[in-house]
Amino acid sequence: ALLAGLQDRGRENWLAEDCAALVSEESLRKAEQAPIEKVMRACAGMNRVGQNIASSLARWREDLARRTDRPREWLISTDTLIELAHTRPQNTEALSAVVGLEKGTLKRRGEEILDVIREGQTPDADFVAMPRPTRPDAAEKALGNALWKYLGEVCEREGVPPSAIAPRNEIRALAAGKRNLRVLSGWRRSFIGESLLKRADPAGSSSP
Repeated sequence: ALLAGLQDRGRENWLAEDCAALVSEESLRKAEQAPIEKVMRACAGMNRVGQNIASSLARWREDLARRTDRPREWLISTDTLIELAHTRPQNTEALSAVVGLEKGTLKRRGEEILDVIREGQTPDADFVAMPRPTRPDAAEKALGNALWKYLGEVCEREGVPPSAIAPRNEIRALAAGKRNLRVLSGWRRSFIGESLLKRADPAGSSSP
């Protein structure tokens, strides 16, 4: 139904652009980074050492998932990675006390995990910690709601599901001042991105 709707309105290029983006090197790189960034966002309240340990553990898990051809969450859950970064066990006894770490994983991967934690305690000079997220103020929240409502109205009028344009957290990011967003690139920018940008930042909407 969506494809037929795009064809009826002469928007087949939307699908072609999105399909090309899915197999681009940039998209593949982002897909590889996504699970690591998920861990980092969850650890944004930790200090620089804790965040570096979390990053090291997440990268180790990705490498292990590739080597063993198993889903990352089957190997060790994200919640457990976060707990490891928080508690930073230094020996097998402390490691065995970590909530969520299965006995089989402890037996097979315990020393590997401890090595990653020890190495992660000395961040590289260029490691940048993620700042603690701040809650949006009333004005930013109101702007985000207004932008989301506008997106819904345009999508309903044009027969396009809002989920095909942008998730709500991306609209919140736009309201918060972020500009490196998918809704502001490609066909999405010409379809609605420019209009959203004018509403979000009337004074600077002409910026790329």
